[in-house]
Amino acid sequence: MKEEIYKIDLKGKKDLPNLLADHFISLISLNILIPGEKLPSELALSRKLNISRIAMRESMKILEAKGFINSLGRKGKFVKTILQANMVNTFQDMLLSNRENIKKLFDVKTILDREIAVHVCNNADESDMKNMYSYICSLDTDDLPRLRNCYYNFFNAFFSSSKNVFFSHLAIQISNSIKEYFEIHSTEKIDSMLTEKTVFSQMKNIYTEVTNRNVSGSRENIDIHNNYVKNIFIK
Repeated sequence: MKEEIYKIDLKGKKDLPNLLADHFISLISLNILIPGEKLPSELALSRKLNISRIAMRESMKILEAKGFINSLGRKGKFVKTILQANMVNTFQDMLLSNRENIKKLFDVKTILDREIAVHVCNNADESDMKNMYSYICSLDTDDLPRLRNCYYNFFNAFFSSSKNVFFSHLAIQISNSIKEYFEIHSTEKIDSMLTEKTVFSQMKNIYTEVTNRNVSGSRENIDIHNNYVKNIFIK
């Protein structure tokens, strides 16, 4: 788990629930905690931060009330954003109203991804690199659900590494909307694409260019990947 979660001085402080909630909101705003990411359990957090579980629980209630996290019972608590639900619904409504809009949304994604590549090369730190690499290392499997997760999570990690909360949130929501559209209309094509594994070579190339801080190479390989996916799904 990201060590930034535990970098807060609470010794002798009052109103711990609100202080903790503000701390988590800051991490989400800085894109250190990204949409869909699972938080550690309340017990683990309270022990690591050396505070009462009651204070930790209250801070989680504040975050949920403000719309920054979702509580999914025994599955745990997951990060979301204030914009997340409304933005996804807007994109989905546009796609449902006119299927031609998928082409337009993909064009927006292509432009946005190229700009994000610049920010990733300039701003990604060691923990970002390790996060992206962890998904590449998990590709050696024939388990399709796991491959899907690695594929989607790699690009979410790539977007978040830009350190620009507006770019990354917009890119993630556009990608999620396109993903949901494809999963409804083209599930077999998704599985075929992942089984064929060309995209995994593309992911590795993108990662290599980012680690080399090569802006032009990163943009070129993002274009190669987006064009490849577009040719499969959008005729």
